[in-house]
Amino acid sequence: MRVEYLSFSAHADARGIMQLISQCRPGHVLLVHGEASKMEFLKSRIESETKLPCSMPANGEIAIVPTRPHFNVRAPKDMLKKVLGKFWQ
Repeated sequence: MRVEYLSFSAHADARGIMQLISQCRPGHVLLVHGEASKMEFLKSRIESETKLPCSMPANGEIAIVPTRPHFNVRAPKDMLKKVLGKFWQ
């Protein structure tokens, strides 16, 4: 799973947000800022046009986003050390 944070200006419109979603193809969308009525409208539009789940967590609410099942990968230790550098244990 990878979480991305994208910030918009106060003037981001629904069209721009929908275009970004279609280009990024996320697995889930979280709307975290805006007027409630406009966010509800955008949430409905996202769900109907993209078939993606969309959540609007309240301030301070923990959002649980389902992910795809994880899987194990085998890799040589020397490659992992090189890639992970100082994080290698």
